[in-house]
Amino acid sequence: METKPNTDNVYEEILNLFVGKRGDCNEWMEKPFTDLSKVMATNKISFVAVPKERVETHHIELIGKTKGVYPCLHTCEKEITLHRLQEAMKQVPLVDELDNHKAYKCKECNGFGQVEWQYGNYTDEDDCPKCNGDGEFKTDRKPTGKKVYDPSKVIIIGDSKFNVLELELLKKTIELLKQDKFSLVNQTQPKQASLFKIEDVEILMMPFLPDGNVDLVAATIKI
Repeated sequence: METKPNTDNVYEEILNLFVGKRGDCNEWMEKPFTDLSKVMATNKISFVAVPKERVETHHIELIGKTKGVYPCLHTCEKEITLHRLQEAMKQVPLVDELDNHKAYKCKECNGFGQVEWQYGNYTDEDDCPKCNGDGEFKTDRKPTGKKVYDPSKVIIIGDSKFNVLELELLKKTIELLKQDKFSLVNQTQPKQASLFKIEDVEILMMPFLPDGNVDLVAATIKI
C-alpha cells in the first residue's frame, strides 16, 4: 500500500527542486509563486504545480504568469512505475561533476567592462582590453570528485525526448511523495511539453530538442 507524505514540508521541498537558478532565468522564477489555487515553480524547462493548501509558507502571488501554458487538459492516462524510470536512468552514463565558475572583478575597468580612452581632445569608451568587456574573469571549472548524470543525454518517454537532469527532478518528486508510480496525462506532439501527474502534483516538462543528428538517447520507456 502506498504511503502518503506525512508533512507539508515535502511540498515545499518539491517546489524548491524546480526554482530557476540566478542568472539562468528571469528573476521571478528564482522563487516559488502563487497563481490562484496553485503554488508553482519553474526553471524554464520544467514546471511544477502543487495545491495551495499543501504549502504553509506564503509565496508571492503572480497571477497570469502561466497563462496559455498551464493548466492544460488531461488527454491520456498512461501509468509508469518508478522502477521503470529508475532502470532507464541507470543506463545514463556518469561524468565528473564540475564546480561552479569562480569570478573575480577586473581591476583594469573596476568591473564595468568599459574603459575610457583619449586621443587629443577626443574621449570615448570601449570594451576593456583585459577582460574583453566582461568586467570579470572566471576560473576554469574543476571536478568535485562526485559523479553525475551526463547532462547531454536524453530518455524517451512515449513520443518525446527528455533531458536526464529534468527527469531526475521528476524522480525525486516521486520519491519525496513516497509513491511507486506516476502518470503521463498529456502528450500531444513530440516537440511540445508533456504533463506528468503524481498524486496531486503536476509537472509540465519541455522536450529536449538537440541540434544535429547526434544520438543522445540513453534509454527508452515505452508506454
